[in-house]
Amino acid sequence: MSGDAVERLEKAPLAASAAREHAAEKSSTALADSARALWQVTPKHEKWITEYSYADEGQTVLLILDLNTHLGIGQEASLVVDSLRQFRVHCEPRSADVKLRLGRETGEVWQFQLMLNPLVKEIVPEDTVPRLRGRPSQRRLEVRFFKRDKQEKWYGDLVSKDAKTPKKGGDGRKPEEGTLLNPLPAEEIARLPVPSAGSIAENRPSGWQQQEQLQQPQQQQQQEQQQTSQQTSLPAHGDHESPPKAQVVMGPESVAPCALSLEDMD
Repeated sequence: MSGDAVERLEKAPLAASAAREHAAEKSSTALADSARALWQVTPKHEKWITEYSYADEGQTVLLILDLNTHLGIGQEASLVVDSLRQFRVHCEPRSADVKLRLGRETGEVWQFQLMLNPLVKEIVPEDTVPRLRGRPSQRRLEVRFFKRDKQEKWYGDLVSKDAKTPKKGGDGRKPEEGTLLNPLPAEEIARLPVPSAGSIAENRPSGWQQQEQLQQPQQQQQQEQQQTSQQTSLPAHGDHESPPKAQVVMGPESVAPCALSLEDMD
């Protein structure tokens, strides 16, 4: 099971007193409405996060995003982030996608995204735990990944060396050639297969009829020659010798023949 770790964390049962739940209910509702509004609009700017830190803690790996340092907008990042609901954390066994929406002091909505794909080793996606920690002026997001192999040590970067730089807008696929929008160049047309030199007919119905008319006399003449050859060269039944029986000779370098049946293939 995978999905948004923030949403999954909010649905998990937590042991809390009724007094604390009632006291935090009003504040939580206001923060939820504010965060929900951020995810319902189109962000003015989208920016990739290229810096982060992490720590191997035995059975888990702790990803750390220092908002003031890693987002590139200074202390304002911490001041405008006050709820974990502003984050979306989507994990797969070999990838992690972290998104953040925040409202700048100018009133614009910005989105920041950290893509870790592919991870150097596998994690357990459904066990991922995100937390928002720190003072209001020094916020940090901590995402705890649980290792698939608890005994394996993680070194170097979280992302494999085979990772590709993410690109915005388009999937990077080459347009299909040989269409009206993207016709073949002259060099490609010259390399297309052409009829053999002995072929008379063109690739048109009128050419097909012409070729059939020329081939019919030739086919009749070949059939007459075959019938004449069979009548004159066929030996008498008594003089006809049966062909010698084939034998398999096993030499030093010979390989025994192999016979396969349908049952063997199954």
